Amino acid sequence: VYLVSGAWEEVQAPLERAFEIRAETLGEDHPAVARALKLKAELALTMGDTAGAKRMFLKADQIVSDHYGAESLE
Repeated sequence: VYLVSGAWEEVQAPLERAFEIRAETLGEDHPAVARALKLKAELALTMGDTAGAKRMFLKADQIVSDHYGAESLE
């Protein structure tokens, strides 16, 4: 809802906190962390941070690849 309405700044802190909780609880190499990282990347891309978004997307893809295999569609 926040992303669609353009209230990007309002979603930034809760999204970061959700990412941190998942990373602390599950470990940084867990697929749930990759999903949270992809959400952060989508927000960064929406806000114009293409370099940051690319870095996060690549990291998330690496986590998924390491967990499920290189051919995963996750």
